Amino acid sequence: MRSPLVTDPAPGVRLTIGARVFHVDVAHPEDRAALRAALSGFAPAAAAQPSDVICTVRRTAGALWTVTTSGAAPQQAATLEDALLAVEWQLVTDMLAHQTGRFHLHGAALLDPAGTTTVLVLGASGVGKTTLTLALMAAGFRPYADDVVLLDADTLIVDRFPRAFHVDANTRRLVSPLFQDRRWEVAGLPAGNCLPLEWASEPVPVGVIILPKGRGETHPRLVPLGVADTAMALLSCTTTLERAPGLALRAAARLAATTASFALHGAGPAADVGTIASAVADRRAGRTS
Repeated sequence: MRSPLVTDPAPGVRLTIGARVFHVDVAHPEDRAALRAALSGFAPAAAAQPSDVICTVRRTAGALWTVTTSGAAPQQAATLEDALLAVEWQLVTDMLAHQTGRFHLHGAALLDPAGTTTVLVLGASGVGKTTLTLALMAAGFRPYADDVVLLDADTLIVDRFPRAFHVDANTRRLVSPLFQDRRWEVAGLPAGNCLPLEWASEPVPVGVIILPKGRGETHPRLVPLGVADTAMALLSCTTTLERAPGLALRAAARLAATTASFALHGAGPAADVGTIASAVADRRAGRTS
């Protein structure tokens, strides 16, 4: 059931994420412009649409930002970048809490250059998912989503979720040479944000799952995973299990049974991409490990 709608305050940043309508009231013009840029991948909400949630962002004494969202405790941030992350986190968290009919995974989803196979890159924070995703994009893969993947449990088709990537300086250093000076991201976003120019939208089912295990190998190794190990890995990467266990179990079982799944012991972005591209080509040709 939808929560009671709330009346919008003065004009701010209005957008739709999933089926939820958000109004972010940002008092400072520079902060408002930065937030609008950071969230520009999401569709703007029509003025006539009442909001489900209102969030406020205020500069406070001591060069701090305070972020307050309906029904959540206020958060303080020491930088504008952290304040933007806090806003996005609260909005996406609210959307996920009200999401129905989709299996959520923590990771990225991309369509291969041939347009025949969707690849999931899943795992815990800090294992290199975003670096690997950007490296795959440099090789011609197009993203459906980064960090928040939503897919249909029956068709295994991923929803397009154009949220900005969160990219630190080290990640940029690693992946920028792979793009060879090609223009691939929207210009003018706040520090730490990256919004790709191209996104996948074709309804292509998931065919390959990659679970990065960090880098350090001389040569990348893909270790095939069985059905049980794949299902357990998927269930460790989802919030759906808590709120819709039947949906989560059905989706994990179907993904585990129908995809080629691998643990990736990486050597570096360029080498890892070549190994993954070979695995995707094998899948496309009907070859198995």
